[in-house]
Amino acid sequence: MGASKKFGLITGILTLVAIICVFLYLRMHVLQTSDLDIAEEVPSYEWDAGTMLNLFARNGGDYIDAESIVLIEGVIKEINYLNNRTTIILEGNTKQSSHVICDMQTNQKDAISMFSSKDTITLKGVYKGFLKDAIFLNCIITK
Repeated sequence: MGASKKFGLITGILTLVAIICVFLYLRMHVLQTSDLDIAEEVPSYEWDAGTMLNLFARNGGDYIDAESIVLIEGVIKEINYLNNRTTIILEGNTKQSSHVICDMQTNQKDAISMFSSKDTITLKGVYKGFLKDAIFLNCIITK
């Protein structure tokens, strides 16, 4: 076997090992977040959706640390049930503004059925990041 074939084989193996390591790291990270008992966690921040989105628009989504537990109150724009996931989208201050997207825990389905668009709701979840919208995972309904 020539030197270039050995180099290609070693490079391929190292690439495969790196991909597996990244996959395992991400999988462990997501499992760690989903194991949190959000109901028992004390929120690091408490905001209404409009105030939070205005703050993020001015200062960037890295204003707070990812993985922070946040309590958010807002008006429901939409509840959707795509891909076996329940997501509640909270309105911003204007029709064109950012939104708060809350991916709900599966045990919240009965509580969610009590709400519809334009209702005010308080949610608690794990902040994941902000691009155009603020993203929260593992959310529950509070109050």
